[in-house]
Amino acid sequence: VQNFQTLLEPDEVHICLSKLFGVDRYSDLDGHVLVARNPAHLPSDIQRVKAVFKPGLRHLKDVIVFSIKGDVSLAHTLSGGDYDGDIAWVCWDSDTVGNFQNTETKPEDILPPEHVLSSLFDWNITTVGSLSRGAYT
Repeated sequence: VQNFQTLLEPDEVHICLSKLFGVDRYSDLDGHVLVARNPAHLPSDIQRVKAVFKPGLRHLKDVIVFSIKGDVSLAHTLSGGDYDGDIAWVCWDSDTVGNFQNTETKPEDILPPEHVLSSLFDWNITTVGSLSRGAYT
């Protein structure tokens, strides 16, 4: 989910688990973690980010809260994703995380070129208002 309260900085996430491997207590991840979503095709589809605890977000359990700050959202960097309920992979194993380096990402590497968009979509500016007016004539 997105952090509309802007409590998180770029490359920060908040993760609070309701159960950690069968232990009946919640757990807040703190420190560097790897996050990814399936399918991961590009080197940038796995990112090392900092998991931080924010008391204002503690009520959100079993989700990853992404920062909305920065040039490109973390969700978009991860396989061009969105916020529609995709299942994420998170790794907090210190050996794995400590040896991982992010691939530098630039918006032009993630966003499709304009000519690709124009070849796939026809732009239509029909509004709901114009459609509903047509229904009553």
